[in-house]
Amino acid sequence: MKQNFNYHTHTYRCHHARGLDEEYIKAAIAAGFKTLGFSDHIPYPNHNGGRMRMSYDERLEYYAAMKRLKEKYKDLIDIYYGFESEYFEEYHDYYFEIKKEVDYLILGQHDSTLEGRARFFSDFRKEDYKDYERLCIKAMHTGLFKVLCHPDYVLLSVNEYDDDLLRMFEAIFKEAAKTNTVIEINLNGLERGKGYISGELTYSYPNGKILKIAKDCGCRFIFGADAHYPEKLLHFENDIRTFEKENPTRFITLEDFKIC
Repeated sequence: MKQNFNYHTHTYRCHHARGLDEEYIKAAIAAGFKTLGFSDHIPYPNHNGGRMRMSYDERLEYYAAMKRLKEKYKDLIDIYYGFESEYFEEYHDYYFEIKKEVDYLILGQHDSTLEGRARFFSDFRKEDYKDYERLCIKAMHTGLFKVLCHPDYVLLSVNEYDDDLLRMFEAIFKEAAKTNTVIEINLNGLERGKGYISGELTYSYPNGKILKIAKDCGCRFIFGADAHYPEKLLHFENDIRTFEKENPTRFITLEDFKIC
């Protein structure tokens, strides 16, 4: 399936991606993209960013660089910029304020607190199910986020599809369908290889079993590169084909999807 846009692209400012902004754009053009959206990890006031995100003051340089490149490449590709953001309840008003400064926000719920260490990503446990479900659903109901990124990446630290886990996903996806939040099939997970979940050798994410629940709930889908280096965009079509070979159920992507 052809998809000529990607809205999940990081930059070196998050301290765990590499490559210059312009290198991503050139790779996107070479790959045949019509639209490229940058969505580096959102900064927070009075927070230095650490190894996860830019500092709050750095956002101004990010905006300036994006505006310059948007103009420079306007005849070749449409450029948008925003943030991949968590939803923390204490920052509810802040998200609405920073949304005014950028083109879009996408939801990537890495933890339940700003000072956490991405435990939903690296150490997801049964006692975390409720927090993950609650925060994803609250975020989607704000209307700020058009895309829920990598909802299945929590499976990186899960070895069983227990009933509570499946119920959690079903609850999230039912609300995604109600709020018209698009589900991202995150292709970055393919690089992490396969592991065993309930005795099945499978990708933790993108995970066909979990995404099938989303499909059954009436969700819509796009693919996301989650690019942390420019060459990732050149692999986009091959990654889509790899996913589709593993998943006989046809997933629907929105070829005309506009995030802003």
